[in-house]
Amino acid sequence: VRRGDGTYVSNISGKVLFDPLLVSLIVSKPNFNELKELRTLLEQDVVRLVIKNANEDDLRHLRKCYKDMTALKHKQEQKYEELLEYDLEFHRILGKISKNRPLETIYQFIMEYFKPFIAQSLRKHTNFSMESNEMHRRILEAVETRDCVAAEKAVEKSIEVWEYLVFK
Repeated sequence: VRRGDGTYVSNISGKVLFDPLLVSLIVSKPNFNELKELRTLLEQDVVRLVIKNANEDDLRHLRKCYKDMTALKHKQEQKYEELLEYDLEFHRILGKISKNRPLETIYQFIMEYFKPFIAQSLRKHTNFSMESNEMHRRILEAVETRDCVAAEKAVEKSIEVWEYLVFK
């Protein structure tokens, strides 16, 4: 709103400046175990829907993200910001190819909430990038083979490794 000029609608690239869900989550002061359980449940549901709904183009997109992330992780110089973005992009793609927009939105929100924890793990542990690469590989393989049991186990293991690295 500009006094004397009018009211304008602007697009802020899909990002909201004030997210009531984020504020509500912060105010509720969840402990780490509650957040970890929430992430595990959401991610397992996401991969179940990916297995059910993803087509070959979707899987090709996920595979490319994984390959690009792996290539970056094998470089001599670790670029943590880029690694973080690839890690989050892998999860964004999973959410998108679940083909359930409300679940995708909630999952993206939770992954964004966990971003500082993931960043901390990347910077704190030189082996994190290879550990997380292995966990992403397991999730990708389970999705490609359409194996829900393997996918659920891969998600659990991924979060277990990540938790260990956050608190180690």
